[in-house]
Amino acid sequence: MFKKTTMKSDFTKLNLEQQEKIIDVLKQKKYKGRTLNGISSETKIAADLIKANIKWNNDFARKLKILPNRTDSGKVLITTKERFVNDASLKEKFTDFFATKRQEIEVGE
Repeated sequence: MFKKTTMKSDFTKLNLEQQEKIIDVLKQKKYKGRTLNGISSETKIAADLIKANIKWNNDFARKLKILPNRTDSGKVLITTKERFVNDASLKEKFTDFFATKRQEIEVGE
């Protein structure tokens, strides 16, 4: 069982199978980006565990991209870097390139 953590030294790393599950969900063409809850719901991996790994597991985080825009309700959207490069519009890439405040995922929210 994953325990909620707010400290880097305290988090549990996702195993490779879990990481691939998340990447596969993010590659689905049905959605441009996914929220943490959407990823969690589909993979059955705790949202807090995913969030901690995006924040502190550099090898995993390098594969992901936090989109420069949010959902209508203000939730962060996540995709893969590969998908962002291949599928994002010129406007989205431009917005991302010139963004002065990057979207972040805060652990413990």
